[in-house]
Amino acid sequence: MATEEANVVCTERYGTRLPRRYIQLADGQLFRRPEQTGRVARTLSGLFTSVFLPQGYPESVSDDYLTYQIWDTVQAFASSITGTLATQAVLKGVGVGDNTATVAAASITWILKDGTGMLGRIIFAWMKGSRLDCDAKKWR
Repeated sequence: MATEEANVVCTERYGTRLPRRYIQLADGQLFRRPEQTGRVARTLSGLFTSVFLPQGYPESVSDDYLTYQIWDTVQAFASSITGTLATQAVLKGVGVGDNTATVAAASITWILKDGTGMLGRIIFAWMKGSRLDCDAKKWR
């Protein structure tokens, strides 16, 4: 243990959790020594926190982070549902499930839909690309 402590290159700590120690091995590689206890994942809420929230939560983020994350998750779920319903409507619109529709008509409509989306992303990147770095959160 004493020789191990002498080889500690650095430590890091997230919130109130135990520090992680990085030890330099004899061959020069770094080894992260496991934490003393696995207490975070022992409870369901601890497992949820370690999987879905940032390291060091709640000390590492602002007080309103959990509220923000809940609403962000609701928004992502609603967006996914909207995308699924839109895809279903497009497929129905191009004739999927209709005996009189042709495969060529459905394929051309689908290509046009994807093509306009790609063209829109290219135009957006061309118009706003230089401003994305300095104000990235605005364009999420």
